Amino acid sequence: MASSTLRIARSNASELIPQTLPDGSMALFAVATKNVYSLNPSAAAAWESCASPTTLSELAAAMSQRLDRPVTEDLAHEAVSELEAVGLVAVTPREQLGPSRRELLKQAAEVAIPLVLVLTGAEQRAHAQGTGSTPLTTPPIPTTAPPGPTTTTTTTTTEPPGTTTTTTTTTTTTTTTTTTTTTQAPTDLWTFFVVKRLTQSGQVPVPFAGVRFDIVLVSTGQVVAQMTTDALGRATAELIPNEFYRLIETFAPPSLDSYQFTSPINFQMIKDGFNFDLENVLLS
Repeated sequence: MASSTLRIARSNASELIPQTLPDGSMALFAVATKNVYSLNPSAAAAWESCASPTTLSELAAAMSQRLDRPVTEDLAHEAVSELEAVGLVAVTPREQLGPSRRELLKQAAEVAIPLVLVLTGAEQRAHAQGTGSTPLTTPPIPTTAPPGPTTTTTTTTTEPPGTTTTTTTTTTTTTTTTTTTTTQAPTDLWTFFVVKRLTQSGQVPVPFAGVRFDIVLVSTGQVVAQMTTDALGRATAELIPNEFYRLIETFAPPSLDSYQFTSPINFQMIKDGFNFDLENVLLS
């Protein structure tokens, strides 16, 4: 690829409202379509680095600086592919971009593979109405008992002088195969939590109870946890380490229409105790 001649720039940036999260991820709200684009830290670093037209090599260097980790041109290429696919960047000439090489990428230097998700207005309304959670399960686990031994016992008895009788007894243990289906949570889960506050005009933020969230496992699109904040504005969930999730606020009393609520957030469960400190702003 001629990375020096490839030109990359943002598309329709003036129609997008960005919101950067503490972990470096970003939500972009499209005013015209009401879509929300959720970018993980790698994709967010790429989008921020495209504020003015750039080349692939320049983009990799800018992403390295923003993420404070080495970023290869392959990783920058994947970020451009993700952003271009949903119309967030334009590439000139388009034919030089080439196909995505995601399957060739390896996580190196703790830089996550870029990920861009789009949540349409219809999907946001569906989540706000609430969806059922799907439990995490493991497939049936077959267990086979070891083959039973065959035992041969030989007994020799002496009858009257001159006569010997030998008796042989054979015992075989039956082998039994049992299939057991279990439903269980994965081991070594990490605790994720949010702290939610409410801000009203001219007042100090206070804990916000009764706010509900869905947590979606990105790889499957399933809701794997649901949380409701307590009197301290805190809610927790147990999640699988290093997986990518999407946090979606589904309800805040009396309704989400009353607040400037938190846009969906993509995050990776990078450590035990990973958390977000969020707030709702009461609309005037």
